Amino acid sequence: LLQSNRFSHKGSIPAVMSHYRGEDSAALLKEHEVATQEILVEGAALQLLRQEAAACYRREGVNHFEACESVVKAYVQALKAVKSKGSLFATNRE
Repeated sequence: LLQSNRFSHKGSIPAVMSHYRGEDSAALLKEHEVATQEILVEGAALQLLRQEAAACYRREGVNHFEACESVVKAYVQALKAVKSKGSLFATNRE
């Protein structure tokens, strides 16, 4: 897991910093803070959906395929939306 592309940003500039290049550090920090907060909020929302799906599985037992379908679909859609945004850090693919 630690050797995946997500963590191999050696030599690259984080995506948030790519258009600043040391010009406005206050704006850079603010943008980075906002991006980090968005990531944390999305992660918390995913965790709540995952917990709701797990509780539904335990509660419904053998009927979980029908009873939990909407909860699981909501979780999968949210997970795909978060994954499609990508990482906060850009990776060198050149």
